[in-house]
Amino acid sequence: MDRVIISWRAMAVFCALIVAAFGFAFWNNRQAYDQAAAQETALQQTLTRLQNDQLSLTGQIKEIGTSSYIESKARSDYAFLKPGELRFEIVNPEVLEGYTRDEMQILMDEMTFN
Repeated sequence: MDRVIISWRAMAVFCALIVAAFGFAFWNNRQAYDQAAAQETALQQTLTRLQNDQLSLTGQIKEIGTSSYIESKARSDYAFLKPGELRFEIVNPEVLEGYTRDEMQILMDEMTFN
């Protein structure tokens, strides 16, 4: 067998190329890892939001069949009033702006029927 003799310079260049290749591969994998980590964080936030939405919707589904929910919706959406109740509508709310708390109380006291 013939021995092959490689110069130390060639070996140094070869080792430098190997180190550079491994460095590039590491850098490339690190970028992919960082992107995957960012995507995982975004997906975790989306999952948390969706789980909270699901809890909220589940609570709404449980509440919908109750009589208090039906009454609340009738009052808020359809202006439902029980017999004997009075409804007050403020037709120009801008008039109420600028009153102090004391002035507003005096105004409300004047509107109260005795």
